[in-house]
Amino acid sequence: MSDKNCIDIIREYLIKNKFDGLYDPYSECGCESEDLSPCCNSFEECRPGYKHMQNEDWFIKPFRAETGCPEANGSGQDKIIFFVAWLILLIVCFYRTFMDVFEIIKVKKNTLKNEEI
Repeated sequence: MSDKNCIDIIREYLIKNKFDGLYDPYSECGCESEDLSPCCNSFEECRPGYKHMQNEDWFIKPFRAETGCPEANGSGQDKIIFFVAWLILLIVCFYRTFMDVFEIIKVKKNTLKNEEI
């Protein structure tokens, strides 16, 4: 039988998976893995996250400070791939909108020609 409590088990998980602590997505609450639940609140809504420094303050967020992007947990290359994919999606949407408008103009032009005849 183990003498570990829930906080010990959660701390082990955080360290093993290279998280810095926990954060509550519904509040500004966060704690480091060395000092879990210092607020003594229930942490059932808390999620694993990474430490961010801002001036002399710190907070825990769901993504690494280097990436700034929840989908990217590694290099800046992930950010570039995300940006390029977003840009391609934007271009496709504008192209489709332009083609729809062009088609409407073409139909109206043909309708006007037919009315003149």
